[in-house]
Amino acid sequence: MMKLNGSIRSGFFSLLALMALFSASNALAVPGVSLGLMGGGNLSFPSIDTPGVTVSGKVGYTVGPTATLGPVEASVLYSMVSVKASASGIDVTTDSKYLDIPVLYRFGIDLASIGIGGFYGLCLDSGATSADNNYGAVASVRAKFPGTSVFVDGRFNLGLHDMNGGKNSSLALMLGYDFL
Repeated sequence: MMKLNGSIRSGFFSLLALMALFSASNALAVPGVSLGLMGGGNLSFPSIDTPGVTVSGKVGYTVGPTATLGPVEASVLYSMVSVKASASGIDVTTDSKYLDIPVLYRFGIDLASIGIGGFYGLCLDSGATSADNNYGAVASVRAKFPGTSVFVDGRFNLGLHDMNGGKNSSLALMLGYDFL
């Protein structure tokens, strides 16, 4: 199992601690600003142009904090992306860890919204180089449960970076809660 770089780990936990501090006081509530946490599952859709190799996505997970300022939403999501490659009867499954940073412009009513934007995925795997990072477009559909701070978010990340001969997109379904 891969360990997070010390500075990334401490930064991630510092952000979570800051969110907990903000959620402890209603006095900090500012109209148009929200902080929350969301997590769920993802399914990758890899594409590769290698003859004789079949690639398919598997189920992974994603979790992390999210912040909204007016119509702009930014998140820092720790994601595990799983891909299965098959060639000549041999199957190999690869799990890669990413720190995904999507930024979306969200529009709609309070109970339902659509978000569009972009994302950058920093690969956290041991020995990863910039060629292993990902970036692309993201689209989201979100529904809030009436009278609560709980929401369901479905999103599609369209990977645009050619990562070692292929691109990787993903579909995620997440459950979230706005603390502030």
